Amino acid sequence: MQTDKRFIPLGKKLRDRLNLSREDVIEELLKYGTEISTYTLRNYETGTQDMPLTIMHHLCHIYDCTINQFLAERNQQDDRFKKADYVTYDLTKNYKLTVNKHQEKAYDIKSNIKDDQEIYAHAILGYDCPNTLLPEGSRLIYQASDKYQIKLKQTYDYYIISKTEVINGKSYEKTYVTKAKEIEDSTRPKLVQFFFDGKVEHISSTAFLKMVEGLVVKIIIDIKK
Repeated sequence: MQTDKRFIPLGKKLRDRLNLSREDVIEELLKYGTEISTYTLRNYETGTQDMPLTIMHHLCHIYDCTINQFLAERNQQDDRFKKADYVTYDLTKNYKLTVNKHQEKAYDIKSNIKDDQEIYAHAILGYDCPNTLLPEGSRLIYQASDKYQIKLKQTYDYYIISKTEVINGKSYEKTYVTKAKEIEDSTRPKLVQFFFDGKVEHISSTAFLKMVEGLVVKIIIDIKK
């Protein structure tokens, strides 16, 4: 029989691990003053009905586990919360994009995006960015420009760009995070407004796209107390 999984399925693996029947769990819940049917418990376990926090709290006592352990089961059961590998980079204070030796996992944002062919990379910002005001440690998940055709919009998006600078007669390529948009009333060439060294700059859209390493699609900021 097929079920309509509108919610996160929870609890079945923990119940099976303790060799408890649904009837056993219903009887234990009565000790907490909670009365539900086996049909309702089945709905919680299959994801056809949302489990209230009170029920979840009581089940944690019955299954002798923490809330985190109870919820950890969802990551194994539900593809919407599957973790995915990203190519992880550090965006350093020296403006270099270097591969992070410690590959990390992050929740798979492709589950919320229709196109399964898109390729993502994951960069960690190593400094407070004056162009975007993003703090050090911000995590940037982006579509790499060599695998994805970047399209400029007339509203601000965040980009990772590489720009060549000449210092003492030597050329250096540095990588930055910026926010940019195509200027709506510009004609030919189409102009892009972006931030560099904390200042507003303008450049043709063709020239800007040549600098783009990737389009940022998700920003995660960890606030440290």
